[in-house]
Amino acid sequence: MTKTLLAALLALSVLLPCMVRAQQQERSFPTVPHNGYEALLASRKAFENRQYNLANFYADKALHDTLTARQAAEIKISCMKELMKSKADSAQYLVALLQLHDMAPRNKLFLKQLIEFFTLPGHEQEMRQFATDEIRKDSTNRLGWVLKGETFMRSGKWDEAIGHFRQAVAIDSSFVEAIYNIGICHCSKGVELKDSFLTGKKRLSAQEKKLVSEEFMQAKKALERVRSLDPRWAVVDWRKALYQIYYVLRENDKAREVKALLEQR
Repeated sequence: MTKTLLAALLALSVLLPCMVRAQQQERSFPTVPHNGYEALLASRKAFENRQYNLANFYADKALHDTLTARQAAEIKISCMKELMKSKADSAQYLVALLQLHDMAPRNKLFLKQLIEFFTLPGHEQEMRQFATDEIRKDSTNRLGWVLKGETFMRSGKWDEAIGHFRQAVAIDSSFVEAIYNIGICHCSKGVELKDSFLTGKKRLSAQEKKLVSEEFMQAKKALERVRSLDPRWAVVDWRKALYQIYYVLRENDKAREVKALLEQR
């Protein structure tokens, strides 16, 4: 870890207090670590035992050692996550997590916790801003394009969502999650089109059928691509969506084949 990053982490530790200040209870803690490694081990043990205030206390000690500062920061931010109770806690957690991500953009834990936070209901605006910032900093950031696409997807703006997912696929042609989302968006758009065309009448015109069918065909293309990349549905479970598309398009043999897969784990 660089001295610059270590200094930044130590400065950021001011923004990473536990919701109950364990530092004020130091005398009640049974072990006094002699170095960063001992502090990190004690912090991990406390975290595993769900003693988050204690874990935070020891992580503070480990932050001062260049060899353990990164792991200590991961534990501290995880303590904040576990101890969130109010909107103020949530806002403080997000600020700290964003700063940690800026300091260590390749850190998988920080990124994972950011995504988990943004995907909670009510955080669409923050997710869109984060995604926009990520794309601005690096236009080849496939995750930024996907996250922004998901914000449009949540609000039913299928074309905008598809456009952003396609940007991610242009960066990584085997990005399974993005391709799957393209399929789901086309399917959802097809269903909405059909429902809107049927308003006040019983049948679709030939042109309307064509427009709806085109969306389902695009969905099929994307989902079949997902199947080829992820045949055992390890990344995303595409089976139900692909079965429904085959059923709607009356490709009965293919529908039966995928239906049989639905019975497998």
